[in-house]
Amino acid sequence: MPETTTTLTAYARSIIKIVVLLMVAVIVASIVDMGLLAIIWAYFMTMTGSAAQASEMLIDHLSNIWLMLALTSLQDITWVLLSVAFVIFIDRRPSPVKELGLTPGPGALKMFLAGIAVNVLFVAATVGSLLLTGWSPIVKNGLETYGVAAVAGYLAITLVIMFFVGLGEETLFRGYFQTDLTRKHGYMPALILASLAFAGLHIGFLIPGQEVSPLSIAGIFIASLVMGYLYVITGTIWASIGFHFSQDVLGAGVFLTGELPYYSAPVFLMGKSGDLNVAGISLGSVDNLVNIVMMLVVLAALYFYHRKTLKAKARY
Repeated sequence: MPETTTTLTAYARSIIKIVVLLMVAVIVASIVDMGLLAIIWAYFMTMTGSAAQASEMLIDHLSNIWLMLALTSLQDITWVLLSVAFVIFIDRRPSPVKELGLTPGPGALKMFLAGIAVNVLFVAATVGSLLLTGWSPIVKNGLETYGVAAVAGYLAITLVIMFFVGLGEETLFRGYFQTDLTRKHGYMPALILASLAFAGLHIGFLIPGQEVSPLSIAGIFIASLVMGYLYVITGTIWASIGFHFSQDVLGAGVFLTGELPYYSAPVFLMGKSGDLNVAGISLGSVDNLVNIVMMLVVLAALYFYHRKTLKAKARY
């Protein structure tokens, strides 16, 4: 009984730490972004001489993809810096870059590309299934609708935005939270707790125009498990960053479903599939269910690969 109480207390402390530091990360990043918006507003104010007109111009520019790039970059760079600060000042550990799994070098690039490769296989299977079944057909060819130059420009900006998203979120959730939790509770509880925090954050951070449903949140949780397992297997978050980056690029830039709050010119616009209803309650769309099934296949493959690797190491 005392051991159980001690274990529960340790978990409670870890959960409180995650919640508090996650709130700090969100608040600080929001303050940084608001600072940029305040500077832009002040610039519009000098141009117009009217606070009301400056506010209207700022609101109009919120759909500008360049502003989205700036805000996203600032937020995620802030999260990387905060993760470093957490390691140094809260955990009192040396070598924050190594501690966060961010060690650079040829190996980092190799792992980054490996993460991309895993996600490309996943997306190919998911999109292929949706197209073959007709559940989510292509309703618009971006190259024909927007033109090659517009699509190429949009993809280029999307690549930069999503790299920062992958870098910032993976550094915070995998590099810091999962590493800290693994040290205290082992890798499996760490995977689950870090992924719950990741999914919880995304309930409020889902892009307007995208589906928010039990299935979509479950999909985010399982995707987080996959990215966490990539970290467990490789010992670096670069594979997780590559997977995350590729997932967002393909989802927003190549096979977009729904709408984005800023200008977009995807290669393909996918039609929304029907909803799954149980007892009159919508659980989410069919494409989210397909996404979950395929992600579970990837997770299972990583699990068995990890077990096989551990057994091979044990022999030697």
